[in-house]
Amino acid sequence: TGNNIIGQIGLGSSNSVKSFTEVPVLSGLTVNSIFTGSQHSFALTTDGVYATGYNNRGQLGLDHSTDNYRTFTKVPSLSGIDVVSFAVGAYHSAAVTSDGLLYLTGWNPYSQIGLSTSPNIYEEFTLVTALASKTVTAVSAGDYNTVAITSDGGAFFTGYNSNHEIGNDISLVTKFTQIASLNKKHVI
Repeated sequence: TGNNIIGQIGLGSSNSVKSFTEVPVLSGLTVNSIFTGSQHSFALTTDGVYATGYNNRGQLGLDHSTDNYRTFTKVPSLSGIDVVSFAVGAYHSAAVTSDGLLYLTGWNPYSQIGLSTSPNIYEEFTLVTALASKTVTAVSAGDYNTVAITSDGGAFFTGYNSNHEIGNDISLVTKFTQIASLNKKHVI
């Protein structure tokens, strides 16, 4: 239910929905989890990951030449990958796998993807190799930054830090960096 102006509910239109309605594309699939932001959504199913909504900056992990996907569409770059959780930022998205790997996609002007400052848009979910030796257990996506938590209690940040989100004066963190103020603390 709710605002569906850009298809983020996945019913095939941009009409708002006032009552719970079955999503035809997902009918017959076992949906394990739904992750939503204000403008795009993901469904984790037994058949893979599906996405719908705003995609003008690749935040669905689909070709961004299509700005809006109004029905749930399977995400090819996550095919065969066992995704267990998601975080949905304003224009980027993050996926955590069952084996603790982190994948990101979308708009990257503030390094919120954590891979580099270019390209500006990642159209496919891409492995964050800087954290591949860690086991990521949780991820959170802000408008212009991302935080990953690892099994050893580490907290890693990338992106815009203009409001001192991680307790230092660096305004832009261009790769996943352990949050110093949380070192030797076990973040869960």
